[in-house]
Amino acid sequence: MPHLVLARHATAARPPMADFDRPLTAAGSAEAAAAGEHLTRYPLTHLVASAALRTVQTSEAVARALADAPVLHADRALYEADIDAWLEVIDSIPAEATGAYVVGHEPTVSAVIGHLCPALGVPRRFRPSSIAVFDLPRWGLAPGDYPPPEIRSFKD
Repeated sequence: MPHLVLARHATAARPPMADFDRPLTAAGSAEAAAAGEHLTRYPLTHLVASAALRTVQTSEAVARALADAPVLHADRALYEADIDAWLEVIDSIPAEATGAYVVGHEPTVSAVIGHLCPALGVPRRFRPSSIAVFDLPRWGLAPGDYPPPEIRSFKD
């Protein structure tokens, strides 16, 4: 049974730097590490992050926690992306992947969750360091056929 984890990046610094270059705060680094520890129970073999610094740093912390740290793919298309860009990334997950982790930004992450599982709807507060874990019967499900995910936040 494959697992799909959709995530929002951990807590990031506020401007004055450009949005794309915002790093995680110390609290955000701890949140990302806690999320990674939680995710060790899932066989994640495929990691994709928006190319923004805060999402890459979040994914790197998750990858460090995993036993066989999978290769992280940074995808510029997930920065300021729409639902269709996320669906393309999800559709590109290799069939042999036992689990995938995709991390990006709000409001798109919660919109994607609601699109995949309309019975759940769009989560109202998908805070930084939140994850939605879908236990799938197989890859290639159509939007609307996804089971309700487990949603959890690692932000204090």
